[in-house]
Amino acid sequence: MGNQCFFNRITLEVYFVLQAPMSLKLGDDKLTICKLAGIKEIPFSAIEKIEPYKDYHSDIRLMGNGGFLGYTGLFRNKELGKYTAFVGNYSQAFYIRTKSGKIYVTSSEQREEIIRQIQLKL
Repeated sequence: MGNQCFFNRITLEVYFVLQAPMSLKLGDDKLTICKLAGIKEIPFSAIEKIEPYKDYHSDIRLMGNGGFLGYTGLFRNKELGKYTAFVGNYSQAFYIRTKSGKIYVTSSEQREEIIRQIQLKL
C-alpha cells in the first residue's frame, strides 16, 4: 500500500511538471498555451472575458504544482472561484473566462499586448 501511494504521488507530480507553460502563441482564431508536454488551445470564440490577474492573496492550490517550473493545476480563490493555472510568473498573469464558465490563468511578459490583441477579436 505504501509503495502504491508513493508511486501515485510521483506520477501526479511528474504530470503537473509536464503542464508547465513554456510559451503562448496568438493565432488567427485561438490562443495556444505551449506546455512542457503538449498544448492547450482556447478559441477566441469561446472567450467571454480576458483581464489582468490581480494578486488576490487568497489562492489555494487544490491539486497541482505550486512553484517548481511554475504554477500548474487546479486552484481556487474568492474572486475567481476554481481555475486552471498555467502560470510561470503571477506578476505577469492574466485570466480568461470562457462562455462555458471555465477559468484559465496564464502568464506572459507581453501580458498587456496579448490581452489587447485578444480583446480586439472578441
